[in-house]
Amino acid sequence: MTELNNSFGFMPEINFLNVTRSVLRGGGSSWRIYYASISGEIITLIARHTIAKMFEVSTTTVQKYIINYNLPILQVKLLAPNKRKQISLTLLSTAVHYWKHLYKTRQLSHLPKRTDESWKKFMADCENLNCQKILQQSNAIQNFDCSNKLSKNCDSVQFGVLFDCLIESIGTLSVIVDLQHNYWITLHSGLSVIDASPEWLDKDLKFSPKKKRLLQQRGFSGKYEQHFYRNPHGHICCDTTLSFGDWLIIWAYFAFQKNQKSITLLKLLAQKSLTELVTNKKHN
Repeated sequence: MTELNNSFGFMPEINFLNVTRSVLRGGGSSWRIYYASISGEIITLIARHTIAKMFEVSTTTVQKYIINYNLPILQVKLLAPNKRKQISLTLLSTAVHYWKHLYKTRQLSHLPKRTDESWKKFMADCENLNCQKILQQSNAIQNFDCSNKLSKNCDSVQFGVLFDCLIESIGTLSVIVDLQHNYWITLHSGLSVIDASPEWLDKDLKFSPKKKRLLQQRGFSGKYEQHFYRNPHGHICCDTTLSFGDWLIIWAYFAFQKNQKSITLLKLLAQKSLTELVTNKKHN
């Protein structure tokens, strides 16, 4: 639940706004984004520091650009268990607007990949992204690839049923059960449930052969699966997952690093199987 402190002319007067954190994959990397629903319309939000990271400029530079072009900034307060964090968000289209400005004024010479065809396609997809066709509620999908193409990291495509397991004092674990009754967990929920960075798999692990080798020695397969499932409203959604076995290895790694949520989660799973959690699931 997010408290909206400021509203804008193009948005209705609201006091509370449900926001779902997510990861946008494209342009050769992953970016933190947020989904929100206002008057039944799904909007995609992004932080100024994320835009700054995209184009390797300062957050202050992005802030000045937003002010100069009178682009929207939403001051929101995340109201989660044990957390009260105020953040500023703008629309995803602001990132596209800024990229067009940098491209037109030839200020991307230090980032040649930001001007190639794949990045142009990524920006066009972001600009034309119609979340309303995909999201009928803010948490309908956790990890959407705006290119509308299957992730290149995935080994195959599967179908399954989604269960959101609300684990007391920890968080929500999004579990997908496939047709063979195997358990898969979405990348976003597997990391967020232990308060790990959503970019850990794409950056920390991908660019650290030592970490990857250590996990592989413990049995980590690193096999990504793209799963399609039907949400409670009957709409087809898609998410990237890893097997439950792989997640146990990842959580054990974080537990060894003294991550308290990983330790708590592993203790819980030692007492109660994932099957029991799915059977006794609680929906948000």
